[in-house]
Amino acid sequence: MILLVLTTPSSAAAAQERAEFCVDFSEKLDSAVFLNAISDKPRFNGPWKAVREVWRKKLAEDPAAAAAFERWGGRGIQLAYLLSALPEDDLEGVLRRFEEPEALVEAVREGLDESAYEPVFDDFRDHREEVRALLSFLRRSGFREMRRADFGAALESARKDLEEDLKAVDAERFVDLLEAFAGRKAPGRKLRIYALAFARPLSFQLSGFAIGWSSERETFARLLPHEFLHKFNPARDNVERLCRLGEEDAFYREAFGRIYGEFQEGKEEEFVDAAARCIGERLGLVSRARNLRSLKISYFSEATNRGGAPLVAVLLEELGGASIGPGFDYNAFIARALASEKLQAGRVEALYRRIIKPVGGMMGAAIEADKGGARVWRLLPGMPAELAGLSPGDVIAKIDGVEIAGKSREDMLDLLAGEPGRTIDLTVVRDGEARLVRVTLQ
Repeated sequence: MILLVLTTPSSAAAAQERAEFCVDFSEKLDSAVFLNAISDKPRFNGPWKAVREVWRKKLAEDPAAAAAFERWGGRGIQLAYLLSALPEDDLEGVLRRFEEPEALVEAVREGLDESAYEPVFDDFRDHREEVRALLSFLRRSGFREMRRADFGAALESARKDLEEDLKAVDAERFVDLLEAFAGRKAPGRKLRIYALAFARPLSFQLSGFAIGWSSERETFARLLPHEFLHKFNPARDNVERLCRLGEEDAFYREAFGRIYGEFQEGKEEEFVDAAARCIGERLGLVSRARNLRSLKISYFSEATNRGGAPLVAVLLEELGGASIGPGFDYNAFIARALASEKLQAGRVEALYRRIIKPVGGMMGAAIEADKGGARVWRLLPGMPAELAGLSPGDVIAKIDGVEIAGKSREDMLDLLAGEPGRTIDLTVVRDGEARLVRVTLQ
């Protein structure tokens, strides 16, 4: 995960400075999100099985930390949000803050600018000694040394990759668009970024205009602006209209339940997602087709095998023709969209299907880049890939005759995209033998 913090320059002359990205690391924030990596929650702990086993044994030997973990395990993102209000970036500096509890709570309270985090702040205020016990446990138990020894090279590599990716971003235009959508000024023009070892694959909003996103390059264009845009506060009328649409439209009701129920997102999430994707397009970081393709599976539910964000697709299409700059009122734009005939109950599905039709076909296979091409790691039951005979572990070497070894996962998925009914010929390698498999998207 990468963390972006917009810091305020100290001099008035900085107002003339151009925006720039600066990349660094954060022991403080990594230690907080580490509580997710070693938690019992599959959403967080998937990549960290070996690390989790070692550290849960250590935790069991520290009664105070183990008791505190009962409350804070799996809440590392929320804790990172609170701790980001503190200027210290190392565990020792943060722990010294606990020696003056009233000043600590006041500093965290001043950084609290997201209402969704009020409950976790209340827990922090009332149970701050638990947080102290956990951070002390990590410091005593060698967290810093483990992080440096096991993940230092990966973090340094992530920093170099990010610095390279950021060269493609017009920082001035980026900040201008953020401010237009969020309806507030970014403090200063320096965008400080922290590479974290334990926060992938999720992004999150932090205090002080701090932003996190996955270090996977495929998500770069969308998540770079996404979390800053949670500073956007939707008008009450817009939230009420959103909720009514979730109640009245049978097709959208399922997506609404997934996004705001299973994923527990705030009611600004789809407005933020649409704006972030629009910014990615306007900066030339992502195409409309790629945006739509990823929208089909966004907020994917393992419980229901369904995904997609219909309202985001509609808003993104509407934003294509909008003039976004000084004076742009995103709340007014959303109000017009939600009040239009397009988004009345019973019409959302047809509108969504029309928008995503160019990339609407689905194969039903999850893939990852492999040295030989695209390795299949999961199949959706009853979908074309499974029906055509693919199995987890198969490696797709060619798509319609095009060799894909060395391509990014996103480039591979672009080759697999198309309208329902499109037939794709795959050269599949299994146990060293290649064979041709024909898949028809549905």
